Amino acid sequence: MNAGFCRSCLSITSVHSNESHARRLFHPQEFAAVRISPAPSYKEEKFMEQSRTLTLYKQLEQQWESLTIQNRYLFAKVMGDPDNCLHFLQLVLPDIHISSIESIRTEGTIEAGPDSKSVRLDILCSSENGNYYDIEMQAQDTGELPKRSRYYSSMMDEMQLQHSGMYKELADSYVIFLCSFDPFKRGKYCYVFRSICVDCPDLELGDGQSRIFLNAAGRMDDVPPELRAFLDYVGGKPAGRSDDSYVQQIDRAVRRAKKNAVWRKQYMDWEMEKKEIEWMALKKGRAEGEAKGKAEGEAKGKAEGLAENTKALAAYLKSLDDSLTMEQAMRKASEILQSKDV
Repeated sequence: MNAGFCRSCLSITSVHSNESHARRLFHPQEFAAVRISPAPSYKEEKFMEQSRTLTLYKQLEQQWESLTIQNRYLFAKVMGDPDNCLHFLQLVLPDIHISSIESIRTEGTIEAGPDSKSVRLDILCSSENGNYYDIEMQAQDTGELPKRSRYYSSMMDEMQLQHSGMYKELADSYVIFLCSFDPFKRGKYCYVFRSICVDCPDLELGDGQSRIFLNAAGRMDDVPPELRAFLDYVGGKPAGRSDDSYVQQIDRAVRRAKKNAVWRKQYMDWEMEKKEIEWMALKKGRAEGEAKGKAEGEAKGKAEGLAENTKALAAYLKSLDDSLTMEQAMRKASEILQSKDV
């Protein structure tokens, strides 16, 4: 059997000995093409961008008004006040005599070496007794706080110790995470970790490092009432339902901070910049995804169309020659359709 295939109309002409010429038309499968809208003009694109920016700005305005002490930016502004910070440390560390805050930095960065990770701390302060404190607001359970607290503590040591310094000059340091969730699922309001001897639990290493995790979702009666009242406030209990003076002090500071036009603008600019980066990444991802999807769709459509045509042609070939098995007919049909002469 000789067969020829006309590319323009996808027709197959088969010639059988002692049989008349037969012609059969095979129409390719109609592929479901993705409809691509024409690219917007420059003016349309500019208008869409301005509309998106305006919508985002309005959303951020509403977001600013609804912020609570759990927001890291707002927390840093409130605890950046030495009086608020001092009272907080006195609540958390009642056994340490802290009478004043000597220095305080909000959202400060500790720069590491060129091959190391720098850290940005919510509140970094020191007291008159030389101790250093890092206070972090944590509203999401990222699952890596123990290791993160370890790194923060080491960075505080690096910040203190100069190249020629002696290890004994290292001051005591405290890394305090104020969490809106229970990081260890034990129900306690406060978890304190220090280095101890495994075989002698009453023997502390004495390296001066403490890592403290406060839980605003605590259930136990393991902290003083004033600290519990503050943690309940962080957890969402309205200040109006608390008669604690420190809670009222912090709530007033939160409300003042939200009225600060400079801080509001800083927050809006910061969030806008983050959203723009996210938007650009999203646009890039969409463009790459559409290009990949289109290419994959076209390839899939062609493959499905070829498969359908192969089946139809194989059935036709088998009808001309009953001695052919379906497998042989399919193989011959595939060879014909993929032939350069097709």
